[in-house]
Amino acid sequence: MAGAGSRGGRLFFALWPDAATATDIDARAASLAIRGRRIARRRLHMTLAYHGLCDAAQARALVRRAEAIRVPAFDLMLDRCGGFERAGVAWLGPASPPSALHELASLLAPEGLDSAAFVPHVTIARRAEPPSRTSIAPLPWPVTGFHLVESAAGARSGAYRSRGYWPLTPRPIKRAGV
Repeated sequence: MAGAGSRGGRLFFALWPDAATATDIDARAASLAIRGRRIARRRLHMTLAYHGLCDAAQARALVRRAEAIRVPAFDLMLDRCGGFERAGVAWLGPASPPSALHELASLLAPEGLDSAAFVPHVTIARRAEPPSRTSIAPLPWPVTGFHLVESAAGARSGAYRSRGYWPLTPRPIKRAGV
């Protein structure tokens, strides 16, 4: 982690889907036939908290914050699509985000940021118009951990590199008849 952000990278916390979920998100995005530049499957993620340029000390503080998180794993249901017209972004997201998602985003948010501003979404296209419909067949995403990610600046702009991964607290096993 030493030096994270020292080369001009920007740091953010994110949920990264496993390969099967990323494939499902990519297929759902393709089925929507949105005009715009589709996001590559390997880059699909949900940003939880953006921290921007960070020096080494700030990066270490973010790691300490992540290490202290105790939120249970949860299932996220992507069941709606939308867009941020001004930003030219199309996305998939949950109609009813689980409370654990909001709790996690709030714990990772920069100081002073209003957690109510968090709109959970996975960007599926840029330079796009909002999708013509708003609901989609539910797409489950089992969330078991989160990453601290560096987005490179300059020539490699947009290249992502995980700087750390933290698992969420395992869910208790449900036993029949107990």
